[in-house]
Amino acid sequence: MKTLVLCDFDGTLFKKDSFPLFIKFYHGVLKLCFGYLLFSPLIILYYLKIFDGEKLKKKMFNFYFKNADKADLEKKGERFLNEALLKNNLLNNALLNTLNDLKKKGAEICIVSASLDVWIKPFANHFNYNFLCTELKYISDTYQGEFLTKNCNNIEKKTRVMQHYNLRLYDEIIAFGDSGGDKYLMEIATKKNWIKF
Repeated sequence: MKTLVLCDFDGTLFKKDSFPLFIKFYHGVLKLCFGYLLFSPLIILYYLKIFDGEKLKKKMFNFYFKNADKADLEKKGERFLNEALLKNNLLNNALLNTLNDLKKKGAEICIVSASLDVWIKPFANHFNYNFLCTELKYISDTYQGEFLTKNCNNIEKKTRVMQHYNLRLYDEIIAFGDSGGDKYLMEIATKKNWIKF
């Protein structure tokens, strides 16, 4: 039997929101707080479903990382993996064990996340998983404010999976998620698992 496992990252496999943690890791707590204060009106509008999440993420990432060097971002992403993501008991170890058990039985594991490839790629590579996520666009190896892909959340998660995989080839599709942003991912799953901490 051929199995595909689709797993959200933030709030599901990782217990917190990795976006502010990466900003703090890269810039320190003062710049993190200043940026969130600066964008607080838009953050409120986002939670009220008035402002688009992709636009907010792009604006915030531009504030913190526009003109950043690709090699530097990738290096910091690797350090963030080793010094933050894999430490401090922030991983959902029970789910991680489940994924690794499924992988040993031959399942294909794919992290499907709205988070950025800067840290999702090294995380997925560390565990030999596939990944679909929001990707940065570089011009002359410099991030200049654009995403290469759409924000990988809500219906975009389903769209990206269906573009990447021929779902008819799988006998079983298992999904793990924690929020409304994963509801479309669940639509293509034969087994749906909602994670709550």
